[in-house]
Amino acid sequence: MHLRPECPAPWAQVVPQSELLDKYQDWGTDALKILKHVKEPNRWSMHMLHPPLESYYRGNVVLVGDAVSGISLACLLSGGIELAI
Repeated sequence: MHLRPECPAPWAQVVPQSELLDKYQDWGTDALKILKHVKEPNRWSMHMLHPPLESYYRGNVVLVGDAVSGISLACLLSGGIELAI
């Protein structure tokens, strides 16, 4: 198991509002009204283990909850709006 090569810095960067609106243009007018209030959207890099873990336990240690989640809290708060709508 190894970590994939690091993404070049910065891990998060401000992108134009038009990029956000283009990404979600098919989501309907209500979603676009909400997204138009995001004046400085951020794009976050995703980091993962490769290959994925075969299990989430070893001996008497178990990884649960956010420790094994595919989405980080920062990603959920800034880039995961599709999960909230």
